[in-house]
Amino acid sequence: MKILLLGRNGQVGWELARLFSESNHTLLSYNSSELNLTDLQQLKSEVCRQQPEIIINAAAYTAVDKAEEEQEASFAINALAPKVLAELAGKMNIPLIHISTDYVFDGLKTGCYLEDDAVGPKSEYGYSKLAGEQFIVNALPQHIIIRTSWVFGYHGNNFVKTMLNLANKPELSIVEDQKGSPTYSEDIAKLIIRLVNCFIMKGTLDWGIYHYTGDEQTTWFDFAAVIFKKAQEHHLIANSPNLLPIPTSQYPTPAKRPFNSCLSLDKIAKYGDLDNSWRDGLDRMLIQLKNDDI
Repeated sequence: MKILLLGRNGQVGWELARLFSESNHTLLSYNSSELNLTDLQQLKSEVCRQQPEIIINAAAYTAVDKAEEEQEASFAINALAPKVLAELAGKMNIPLIHISTDYVFDGLKTGCYLEDDAVGPKSEYGYSKLAGEQFIVNALPQHIIIRTSWVFGYHGNNFVKTMLNLANKPELSIVEDQKGSPTYSEDIAKLIIRLVNCFIMKGTLDWGIYHYTGDEQTTWFDFAAVIFKKAQEHHLIANSPNLLPIPTSQYPTPAKRPFNSCLSLDKIAKYGDLDNSWRDGLDRMLIQLKNDDI
């Protein structure tokens, strides 16, 4: 298939470009400097010129706190660009795969969120991502929207790298009342490729919204503790900071974060083994980082 990928320099987009390069598909991939998603006319022209057979949108405005001020840019990239992609995909009669987020929910539910639970974003970032979802659903029946959370990986900025950069601090305060499931970026990319190869090409995939995250629920505090423990085991750091658990109220941010980011995986699980152990993903990431230092 001829696949058009947006967001090549993002955490998931980078993994998709790497893995698709090893496949028989023809991949056309773009980063933000090559294709500016705030320029909707340029976006339309390029997609029409390339005539892909499937579009994968891994691009997003992900600066959650900045989005509170840069609302126009956030909405353009997270909502208007997906709207254009969905409309073009509809005219071409091709599918669109789009990556979304747990931030579309208010985070107040006790259990895991289902795909059809009521949404209620608490931040501009969440609002823009929800708008993108709604534009796609309304414009294109042949869509797959994958909501994920707490993404980390070898490429790009993420919580794991932030913790490693702070490993020399004697003490760190980490939020302990927000829970979710870390998700390894390569696992998301592998899922998307499996959906393309095994289900979309065979026409056996049910279109719609799916949740996909790591396998185990945790808190930011406990996640940080695992990161430092494994980093020491892999000899990336000699010592780790003393970790202090704090409530969200003691770590105010411009954008509100969901207290509960846990997403139910029952719907996506019917397509086979999820291969979503975030602890295994963390090991693989740390090995890659160690190899870079050798």
